[in-house]
Amino acid sequence: MPEPEWRDALKREVPREEIPVFLSDLQAIVARMRGFRDNLIVPAPEDLRALVTPVLRRHRTVAVAYIDDPVYRKVLDEAITGG
Repeated sequence: MPEPEWRDALKREVPREEIPVFLSDLQAIVARMRGFRDNLIVPAPEDLRALVTPVLRRHRTVAVAYIDDPVYRKVLDEAITGG
């Protein structure tokens, strides 16, 4: 379950009408990342880019903040920013 601070940021930064799509898109990325983690592999940003959507790009900071692990957080940030 996300931290209360993250939920507050979600409500503050993502327009209400975009929240369902944002959460669905974020869950798709998280599921993909979990598959890598289960196999003890850190994905490359390119491994996630196909799942990056416009709504995730618009709300990158909230999406990245959802990830607890700093290594995976960095990969997601780079996947979203193209860096």
